[in-house]
Amino acid sequence: MLDDKLSQSKGEFMEGLRSFSNQVRVDQMIDHDQFLHLKSLCDEMKSCIRAYEGNGSTEQEVQLAREAFRADTDEWFGKSYFAHRARTWPRGYPGDFETLEAIYHGYPVSKEGVGLYIDAYFLTRELAIAIRERRAKLEQILKDYMHKIDMSCGILNIACGSSRELLALFDELSHHEVPIKCIDLDKDALHYTQNLVASKLEHIDIELEQYNALRMIDVKRNIEQFGMKSIIYSAGFFDYVHDKHLIKLLQALYSQVVEGGVLIIPFKDCQTYDPLDYQWFAQWHYFLLRTEQEHRALLEAAQIPTASIKSVREESGKIIFYIIEK
Repeated sequence: MLDDKLSQSKGEFMEGLRSFSNQVRVDQMIDHDQFLHLKSLCDEMKSCIRAYEGNGSTEQEVQLAREAFRADTDEWFGKSYFAHRARTWPRGYPGDFETLEAIYHGYPVSKEGVGLYIDAYFLTRELAIAIRERRAKLEQILKDYMHKIDMSCGILNIACGSSRELLALFDELSHHEVPIKCIDLDKDALHYTQNLVASKLEHIDIELEQYNALRMIDVKRNIEQFGMKSIIYSAGFFDYVHDKHLIKLLQALYSQVVEGGVLIIPFKDCQTYDPLDYQWFAQWHYFLLRTEQEHRALLEAAQIPTASIKSVREESGKIIFYIIEK
């Protein structure tokens, strides 16, 4: 039985982690050979997981197997700052601003032993790299359009998180006197944005508001609440919104952009990365697995003109930005 193979592989993986943890328990710096050994353990486990998932297991069976796997391996993964947060959601949702800020910084947070190494493993996964590259690409896209279009109606950043990308726009924001509206449901994310961004850009008009971006499916209400905007964007929100609701959301946001403005929509391309690190080793599986073809189908269903859509990938190629000029 393949279930038996999964159980056997998990037992071997746990023994490997136990031995590895003993070997590195006093390490406070990453030894490259040890790191490669940990990666090899994880790769072997993922190979077995792929076989299990590809052998006709039901969705419920897979979900139960994932939960059992995380419970059985938490003795080691729980010592990692990143894995612990991605498994327990201390702010009540995956991908919170504190976790993303630590990913942006790109250094392990756990100080020693197996936690240090699993932090390093987490930071070298495909999507962790892509998230850092996404921010860099977003900064460049925003800069480019702030030089190309009339910015008098300002920027709307939805589900803003830390809004760190705005720090790179100091010259553009100063020169164009651009009003900015940042919204997020997490009030602590807004406080963080206030401390990180607004306090450093004191002379720039930045307004923060606690608001649920999922409500933004009614264009009339959006305009009454926030006004028409020159640029509307979100760094990572759209990957978490289900198709039916997302179509209405994209339709409303496109209608809220002024003529000559731009809507910026990044999506992960699930054909370019391995999701198992996030579905099994972490509990960060609430972002939806969509292909480029599915992205475009959603944009079409939202009645966004195909001719107005440009696309570009961030450096790693895992995330596509759809730039919709109106």
